[in-house]
Amino acid sequence: MTTAAITVRLAYLGAEESNMAASLLYQAYHDDPMFMKVFDASKLAYEQKLRALFREELDVFWQYEQPVIGAFEGETLLGVSCINLPESPLGGERFWNWRMKMLMSAGVVSTGRLIEKEQRIAQAMPNHQCHQLSLIAVAPNYQKQGVGETLLCGVDCLVEEHLNSSGCAIFVSNQNAAHWLNQHGYNAIQELSFSNFEGSLLFKEAQKIDKCP
Repeated sequence: MTTAAITVRLAYLGAEESNMAASLLYQAYHDDPMFMKVFDASKLAYEQKLRALFREELDVFWQYEQPVIGAFEGETLLGVSCINLPESPLGGERFWNWRMKMLMSAGVVSTGRLIEKEQRIAQAMPNHQCHQLSLIAVAPNYQKQGVGETLLCGVDCLVEEHLNSSGCAIFVSNQNAAHWLNQHGYNAIQELSFSNFEGSLLFKEAQKIDKCP
């Protein structure tokens, strides 16, 4: 059986599309090894904590004017990518209001794990002049149909627009995701181990990005 080709367009998302974006991120990352360890997937509150995280993450991205890109077919949201610009104020320390909200929704242990992750990734970044692909997700029913590749092209164009950017980094704990990103120019530059999970920091140099249309 062949799958009908889809036509994907990219557009910046706004806060009014928060519910759609948060729901898509939740679906795509529900079984991600890192989040399953951070929020302890064996506990009943796992889904609630994961949903709360994506709501808060998106709110912070829009509050500090960092790009959130959506991939659409018609009016249907198929994928989302969240990018930190070079010199982004969203660093490893995070903000007190984010910490307070996460403490209330996720608890002390999970919030501590998240903060540790952000701090370690910030320290491992190759330099301060690179983008960071914080989250990238495709709706389960639309995976392996070119949506993820289109989102990565959108990230490439963002990097190309910033003449001083050295490239784009992303942390992944899912080996399938790491392999897929490697096929699109992202190479492992450091392995990171945390209290109960591990992953790789990948980087794509700006000079390896093809000219955007």
